[in-house]
Amino acid sequence: MKRFKVFRILLIFFAFTQTSVFADTITVACSQWKPHYYQEDGIIKGTGYEIAKAVMEQAKVVAEFQVQPWKRVYITGLNKANYMISCLGRTPEREPFFHWIGPVAKTIHYNFYKLKKSKFTVKSHRDILQYRVGVMRGSLTQNFMENMSHEDIHGVSRAEQLIKLLKVGRVDLILEATNVIEHESKTANIDPDIFEMATVGYELSINMAVGKKTPLSVVQAIQEAYKSLEMDGKITFP
Repeated sequence: MKRFKVFRILLIFFAFTQTSVFADTITVACSQWKPHYYQEDGIIKGTGYEIAKAVMEQAKVVAEFQVQPWKRVYITGLNKANYMISCLGRTPEREPFFHWIGPVAKTIHYNFYKLKKSKFTVKSHRDILQYRVGVMRGSLTQNFMENMSHEDIHGVSRAEQLIKLLKVGRVDLILEATNVIEHESKTANIDPDIFEMATVGYELSINMAVGKKTPLSVVQAIQEAYKSLEMDGKITFP
């Protein structure tokens, strides 16, 4: 009888280790960012969300998905254990602060946009210094403008707010990803045809990333899961 009990305990333990490699839940978060990661009618959707969900399931890591303001996402990702940013731009400055899992989108192009009816033209980044520019607060777009020593920057927490700022003339330009303009215009019920690209900004690889305080065993499980899905052709970008 004792032998049977021991065997049963071992079976239960083995079953548990096959369903989860870590006892705690991993929070997976990003800001509202169509079409990659966003919440609609209480449901989280997007290509980046689907990839992150598949990876966490493959890694057998219990995940809780959230949509939060971008600045909170980034700061929490830097400082909190068991927290993964699902859509993080990979730059040399950020490289040492995270464990990088893998891309969730094709290379993203960030450009400056203005209203079509605006009379001015932008021939170089130097020209931008004379205009009011809207950016996502705490994001690389804000860093990009600060590195240009631009002083007239207007930060917001959601991309939809950027679209509205530009439409009503609170800013002259916004710096945002190309596909976000169309998606967020629809969200804000604004015709995207009233905007046009003023000049190019920069391009970026968007990745899942985990802060350095998360246990390495969990990070490695997630990295291996991504590689496995990638090799099987199950990670694709639209």
